Amino acid sequence: MGTVTITPSADIAALWPDLDHRDFALWELTLSAVSNGDLVGGYFDYLRFRRQISGEAFLLQQMDMRAVLAPRYPAVAQRQGLEVSWLLPHLNWFGGAVVIPDYGSTTSKTYTAYLRNVAVPQIHAAGGLVSYNHPYGYGDPALLPVTQQDALLAQVAKQLLPTATTKAALGADLLEVGYNKRQGVDLAHHVALWDVMSRNAVFLTGNGTATTTSGRTGSGSTTTGSRRPGPRVRRKRTCSPRWPRGGPGARRCPGTVAAWTCWSTARARWARSACPA
Repeated sequence: MGTVTITPSADIAALWPDLDHRDFALWELTLSAVSNGDLVGGYFDYLRFRRQISGEAFLLQQMDMRAVLAPRYPAVAQRQGLEVSWLLPHLNWFGGAVVIPDYGSTTSKTYTAYLRNVAVPQIHAAGGLVSYNHPYGYGDPALLPVTQQDALLAQVAKQLLPTATTKAALGADLLEVGYNKRQGVDLAHHVALWDVMSRNAVFLTGNGTATTTSGRTGSGSTTTGSRRPGPRVRRKRTCSPRWPRGGPGARRCPGTVAAWTCWSTARARWARSACPA
């Protein structure tokens, strides 16, 4: 019987001196016992976490980390970010003067209005960009039947499209669509949602993530990992703001239809030409 105190950051610094020990997260802690033959067991209780910093101090720590990394990677542009994710939907704050949002008296019923009327304007005023994250949800169940994914596409598209009194996607600048599978929805339906927005003159930059927030040890136990931004997903051209034949669930216009009007980001103008497949 006894008390064991461990400091993971000190262990990380010793194991990987070339990495910043502050840039790690603790995920699904595993306590294990190992034996060369005899049966072993143990009791783990009274687990306590004592954090040295919290809240806004983490953002300041990130700034210190950026200052250390900048001269080592001069070709990499660093942008601080923060996920505003008390409830769904989740937004990401990219760049500008990032601070932790003050939810004040916001409730679950007023959360969406808070994002639209307070959080998004605050982020823009601070020089940041807003990403509307994982529009179908953040779970990782098995892929849903295609018909059910089609129904979700129509449902979520209706929620994100603008109305007479509200901006599209809460006023966000980016839409997170780079998922092979999220909440049972495949990549094709994520990109199709992006297409729906474009066809209705809502031009958002698509982005995606490569997340490794968990890993595996040799014995199959979960270990800690990190979250890093993945490649940005962009198309060179975007179809005109109207539905193609077939309604909201239809695919983007075929290349043989020369009558479509498309937006060319390469030329920054409208041009009547065949849309990409």
